[in-house]
Amino acid sequence: MDSLSLRVLRIGIAGLALTAVSSAAITVTLTPSLPSPAPVATMITWNAAATDSASGTIWYRFRVREVGGDYAMIRDYGPLASLDWTASDHEGLYEMEVSAKNPQ
Repeated sequence: MDSLSLRVLRIGIAGLALTAVSSAAITVTLTPSLPSPAPVATMITWNAAATDSASGTIWYRFRVREVGGDYAMIRDYGPLASLDWTASDHEGLYEMEVSAKNPQ
């Protein structure tokens, strides 16, 4: 089973930076529905897309954290490739992570 993680930084729901961890078998991208900055309580739809050299359905896991904090699971591995998310409490620096794997 191959897997790949992609981390996205959202600054104060303000800035955006991407860091990808590559894998020989899976390539994944993560795209927000709105450009940064976005006000607190604005819904962002994160769309993940992955390609895999092996056959089978790709599964995605979404986690988020404030930078320096612990990750919180938003959605565990499953076939859904998009996630609606908002920072509803306060502005801050957030790291959105999507991991993709082929459970075959």
